[in-house]
Amino acid sequence: MSATKPEGLRVRGLTYRSADFTLGPVDFELRPGELLTVLGANGAGKTTLLRLLAGLDRPSGGSIRLEGRELSAAPARERNVGLVFQDLALFPHLTVRENVAYGLRARRWAEAELDRRVEALLLEFRLVPLADRLPAAVSGGEQQRVALARALAPRPRILLFDEPLSAADRRIRQPLQREIVDRVRREDLVAVYVTHDLEEGLGIADRVAVLHDGRWVREGTVEEVLRDPASRVAAEMLGFNVFRTAVGWRAAVPSAFRPAPAGSEGAMPARVERARADGLLLRLSVSLLEPGPEEQRLEVVLPREEGSPVPRPGDRLALVVRGGPRLPDG
Repeated sequence: MSATKPEGLRVRGLTYRSADFTLGPVDFELRPGELLTVLGANGAGKTTLLRLLAGLDRPSGGSIRLEGRELSAAPARERNVGLVFQDLALFPHLTVRENVAYGLRARRWAEAELDRRVEALLLEFRLVPLADRLPAAVSGGEQQRVALARALAPRPRILLFDEPLSAADRRIRQPLQREIVDRVRREDLVAVYVTHDLEEGLGIADRVAVLHDGRWVREGTVEEVLRDPASRVAAEMLGFNVFRTAVGWRAAVPSAFRPAPAGSEGAMPARVERARADGLLLRLSVSLLEPGPEEQRLEVVLPREEGSPVPRPGDRLALVVRGGPRLPDG
């Protein structure tokens, strides 16, 4: 009989209140091996959520359970959490090897076991040639790997990422993203990854949540939230155009639009604000001319025949949209 997987992370009714900010209630659940991406603008509450999960701040209410154990009142040192910060927070006076070993020394691991664990991580993250260098003497991508190895060293059950790749060159982002996802899957960890980068967030997630001004406005699998964002603010954060039509609010990705004859059924008159050719695609910023007097700006990607002219600002066209969820009026 195969062993039953341990429980994952369950958050229920989590709230935090300070003099000028309120977060929550937050509700989600992650099974072992799953990664939740939390999307939100600056100030939405993403870092506050991570601090609550890590035990660096105390919640005002609610429950945090990891593998069946209630953690909402437990201090950070008892939570078995690995945290990777936006600024990495490597100790500048410690070598790469000493940075990786730091959490193990703080937990008083036996020296022989500590050495085995550190050497294994240095090998796995391709850091052996850099082990005796200070962080300032290694590249940005190498620093990212050091921070990830340090977070993993004490064998945490939950990994928390606070925009860890925001300063990384795009050339090294994808390998690091794969490293994170592979580790979560391979070791049956749970991970919460906060970012404002939509492409990065959706590319690594099993589940996605949207935070807006401290409110948990949408959460579900990637497929669920893209099929039904459920609100205008969530749709905008997920990369949809959000616009009002004669029959209500709609959401549509830029590639869902097509040109149409003016006056045809469902066609929306629009004015070109910006346009550029991108191979066999046209990337347009347009303003809808109906309904209502207020301007509605959309980002649209249309197919383009080779050699065809690029629209100019002020040109008029009509668009139809294929698919895309309807949104509530409220």
